[in-house]
Amino acid sequence: MEFLMRAFRFFIAASVLFSLIFVGCSRTIKYRGHAGIEPPQDMGWKYYRYDELNSGFVDRIVKTPLDQLWEFKTGAAVNAQMLADKTFILAGDLAGNLYLIDDYSGKRLGKMKFKGGFSAAPYLGDSILYFGTDIKASKAGAIDYYDGDILWKIPGRDFIGQIDYGWGMLYTGETDGRLTAWRADDGAEIWKKDLDGSIVTGCFLKDTIVYSGTEKGMLYAFDHRTGAEIFIKKTDATLQGHIASDGDALYICSFDSAIFKFNSNTGAVLWKLKTDGAFRCGVSIAGDTLYACSSNGKLYAIDCMTSEQYFEYDAGTPLIASPLATRDKVFIGTLGGVLYAIDRFTGMNISEYCAESPIVSSPILFKDIIIISCENRRLYALR
Repeated sequence: MEFLMRAFRFFIAASVLFSLIFVGCSRTIKYRGHAGIEPPQDMGWKYYRYDELNSGFVDRIVKTPLDQLWEFKTGAAVNAQMLADKTFILAGDLAGNLYLIDDYSGKRLGKMKFKGGFSAAPYLGDSILYFGTDIKASKAGAIDYYDGDILWKIPGRDFIGQIDYGWGMLYTGETDGRLTAWRADDGAEIWKKDLDGSIVTGCFLKDTIVYSGTEKGMLYAFDHRTGAEIFIKKTDATLQGHIASDGDALYICSFDSAIFKFNSNTGAVLWKLKTDGAFRCGVSIAGDTLYACSSNGKLYAIDCMTSEQYFEYDAGTPLIASPLATRDKVFIGTLGGVLYAIDRFTGMNISEYCAESPIVSSPILFKDIIIISCENRRLYALR
């Protein structure tokens, strides 16, 4: 462990280190910009789905076709969402390896090893990386990325889904249904709730409310500070994937082929759209349009207000990772190993990149580079 700490300190002094660690309808979609918080363009990909709303939308044009810039081999597949900041990529694999990778060269800058695997993506908050792994007797905690010191850790947790942070607190969900709020400074438990079912959506903090959804179709909302119940909504579906917002409502997919829009204050269902394929991931939101990938191989473009479908694109092989939406395109990765660039307004196929291995994690856009993770234990940087 001492060696790893020295490695982290070396890379900081060296230069770059860490500001971190942490064909369907042919209707035209009107572009109304980013619905929600517009982060600065140099923010990297520090949040789970790019911004605090989990929109998965980067208001930037990406030129295609894409060519490979570099590839990086990991000890196991990287299924959890990757993060990026300044000049590096952060990726945790299913063998418990946490990698720091130079964004330009693809060279490894640092590595730490933990028990369990990273099914929950780490969270980059200020100068601290918060992390959790996914088997009993594993570790969760916080690392000061300026000097590599582990600030605190918690044994015996089983974290899945999204870890969220705000108001000086960290929010985590577990497979046994436990939702916990921790004090970010020292890992002290502030409050906890036992939910009905495994917390498959992870935790999502919006304003002063923490939301979580379970495999038994329950959507919960609690006060972020006290844990006081705001609402509990029971649905007839198996909720799946992360929770996203357009700044007002919440959007959640289900394994039962449905997409839900919820009132974020009351939990009321504003609309429910039934499709013909199960969802294993969450949505992306760009302007007034929602994009969702289904295991039936289809990308759906849906009006956020009315649930009317603009178009669907059939990739021909299952989609299990959330789409990446940009100003003019949507990028989707398939289990057939192909990354498609789809016109965001018409649903037309613009270009394809073949990775020759199933794409198992949602692509991210960092600067002008798209990064994908494949089942063959490779990360590919494309530009």
